[in-house]
Amino acid sequence: MASRRGDRRRGGWPTGLFLVGFALLIAGPVAEAAGALGPQVELPAWRVGPGVVLAVAAIGLAIWAQETMGAAWVADIVPRADVKVATEGPFRRVRNPTYCAMVTVGVASVLLAPNALATAGLAVLCVSVALTARAEEPLLRERLGEPYRQYAARTGRFIPGIGRLRGE
Repeated sequence: MASRRGDRRRGGWPTGLFLVGFALLIAGPVAEAAGALGPQVELPAWRVGPGVVLAVAAIGLAIWAQETMGAAWVADIVPRADVKVATEGPFRRVRNPTYCAMVTVGVASVLLAPNALATAGLAVLCVSVALTARAEEPLLRERLGEPYRQYAARTGRFIPGIGRLRGE
């Protein structure tokens, strides 16, 4: 068994991108609030309302997804040996509801602080989530076998019906 440091199946550079993306998503609103990006402009209600609603909905989705996975949820791309395919709750519609929630928080951040830092953070986060999901899939096929293959063939990666896996 490879050491954690030498196991390429662990997060790697997509995890680094993820951390950079979230750091930028946090830096955008903080810099905006501090006035570091120029004079503050009052945001129109059409940005604030949806931004807050999206952020709250995303947090709820993340909690629901993690509760649905229970003990199987880990902050690593290598699934535990004793896990089963999660097909209930938000996993009925998409294979990666937690990642969907993270991207939704990013969209909310850009709505609430529409600046270059937040926008760059959202872009980096989207790339990292897509790369991480694609890195996880072969591991899940290997660990979970045919039940995962069947689930992935009928369930979209991030959007219902889109990104279903076809064959090996």
